[in-house]
Amino acid sequence: FQRVNLFIDKAKSTFSKARILDKSNNITEVKMSGLNLNATVAESKFVFNKSKYPKDVEILD
Repeated sequence: FQRVNLFIDKAKSTFSKARILDKSNNITEVKMSGLNLNATVAESKFVFNKSKYPKDVEILD
């Protein structure tokens, strides 16, 4: 990335959107809505389970 602008909702103290400028001068804007800061997420969601993917997948760790 060349530049990332983060927009903050001051009332909620959360991100509202991000504007990303890449090396080719393309702009991608991502808007956040319904952000749940108190969500419970199982640790298994953060683990790559290679058995769920084709055998020829290259894993870069």
